Amino acid sequence: MSISGIVIRLHRDSELARAGRAALQTEPRIELGTATSDRIPAVLDTVDRDESKRLVSWIEELEGVANVDVVFVSTESDSAELLQKRESIHAD
Repeated sequence: MSISGIVIRLHRDSELARAGRAALQTEPRIELGTATSDRIPAVLDTVDRDESKRLVSWIEELEGVANVDVVFVSTESDSAELLQKRESIHAD
């Protein structure tokens, strides 16, 4: 499992921006947040990092999307590793 936090910047043209947002809403692996100006925060819930990368590429190619910034990525293995570190710190 891979969870990614991204910020999607839509095109300044309102028709293109609407088309981009509509396409994003059709993808069940994307949870869109509340838009601020031309930016939409979103969470991607994918099987692994490769699928996440493919999904980001798909988003970047959408008409109406100007840019995508990936701001956070966590995988199930990342979580397990962090839990082990936390447990070892508290065991001391």
